[in-house]
Amino acid sequence: YINPTALGLLKIEDKARKLIIYGLKDYQFGNKVVIKGIPKNAKKVADDIYEVYQSIGIKSGLHRQELNRVLWRRMQKHLSRRYKKGVVSADGKVKPLELTL
Repeated sequence: YINPTALGLLKIEDKARKLIIYGLKDYQFGNKVVIKGIPKNAKKVADDIYEVYQSIGIKSGLHRQELNRVLWRRMQKHLSRRYKKGVVSADGKVKPLELTL
């Protein structure tokens, strides 16, 4: 299953002593932190709370009649970090959600 050159197989790209997976696109690999929707320059306010800057869109610019400049607003993003694509058991295994017809 692991081969650095064969197509379709896994390859080892990096190694770390610490790996924490909170969910899809939300993990800590060694010192590298990846969180979808949180830019790298975001300020961490508290656990699971980040302060980010968001640009005001065209619709809001039209409403404010300010189309000749870019406006930014500061906002806080709260991470729930709950896995919603299945049921997580006590041992960490995930049972996928089943839809019945």
